[in-house]
Amino acid sequence: MHDAVDRTTISPSRGDQGKTISKVEHVPGVGSVVLAVILVLVSVALEHIAALASAHSLSGTVITVSGTPSILAFADKKARAFIGTYNYALGRVAIIDTHSGQVVHETNIGMRPLALSFLQRSNRLVVLTEGTANTSGRGSLLLLDATSGAVFRTTSVGLEPNALAVDETRGRVLVTTQPKSAAMVTLYDLEKLTPVGQVTVEKGARPIALTAAAGRAAILSSSGRVYLLNEDTMQMTHMTAIGQGVGLVTIAPQEGRLWVVNQVSNTVSMLDLATGALLKTVGVGPTPSGLGLSTTARSVLVTNAADGTLTVLDAHSGTRLQTVAVGRFPHAVVVDQQAGLAAIPTDEGVSIVDMATGTLVRRIAVKPGGLAAVAIGGQPATLVMASSQSGQGDAPVARRQLGRARLDGPLRLAHDERC
Repeated sequence: MHDAVDRTTISPSRGDQGKTISKVEHVPGVGSVVLAVILVLVSVALEHIAALASAHSLSGTVITVSGTPSILAFADKKARAFIGTYNYALGRVAIIDTHSGQVVHETNIGMRPLALSFLQRSNRLVVLTEGTANTSGRGSLLLLDATSGAVFRTTSVGLEPNALAVDETRGRVLVTTQPKSAAMVTLYDLEKLTPVGQVTVEKGARPIALTAAAGRAAILSSSGRVYLLNEDTMQMTHMTAIGQGVGLVTIAPQEGRLWVVNQVSNTVSMLDLATGALLKTVGVGPTPSGLGLSTTARSVLVTNAADGTLTVLDAHSGTRLQTVAVGRFPHAVVVDQQAGLAAIPTDEGVSIVDMATGTLVRRIAVKPGGLAAVAIGGQPATLVMASSQSGQGDAPVARRQLGRARLDGPLRLAHDERC
């Protein structure tokens, strides 16, 4: 009796689903069967290697940085990305050339970085670090050269720092802290990092978020209030009660608007930046989780974690413009103002939305839940994705030049490049 193997279609997990890799029809004999199986396995291996090579060409370059990434920033008009990393309590900032995919420099900054901001005009980088037991709870503020990573200035900030904002037009750096159960904000001179004023925002409350632009700053407190600060006079000009659940805030300076996300009521509040008056409350999707501003499209972007959508609002009127499905559990949104693209990290990867049309143009698949931070910018538009791996060793960072974005189906990073 002769053994036989029926026709078999093998579909690899990466691409080419349904493509026949090997066909074996009624091969008689045990030896022939063994040979056929070996041929099939070799064929599968070759197909897998080809798929990896294809994925590699799509995903770009994988860069290794020291420690676990936590925050990212992009130099809008330069081919550089900045990644804050930590290894236990020790912090670093890595400068990456996004054209070559090389780490240019890594600077030790002492403690774990909490926030960083790139200064376009002066080519500097402002970094805020956390406070630890070794520093008696005080964090630090550092000013770095954005090309070489050299530290120009450093200064100690107050207890339990949690947020950073830079108003480059006014030459001010703002930091919120929480000494003695009070939300406070301190203003620093951008060039010297010397304090120029300090204001108690609210006693018995914690600072939640901070933003600043055009001489105005907005501070959210844990009591559900938003405070407006005049940076020139160091006076609180207005306080508006929004409600429990406030978590995100941004300023649209061209429109004279302040936007606040309420994560409990699933709404976004639009305030007049000059008077602090509440102008409108707009319902968005369930569990709003990210807030961004497109200055080119003059729109406000809100990601909604529970239903996997992006809500696009007119930045001046608050009118709902679009709702875009972007993937499961979106948790942030970052905007490339030059290219007019928004990058939304999700549990499935990163979705790219064209702000001119409000449409999803590209998806990049990554390991679920594996992204610590995402940044987009440069010329051509480049996406940088940092891994959230829990180890304390080196971490991979994926760089992907988008070029002309188009929707061509999910693009998977190669196995060893998945973030």
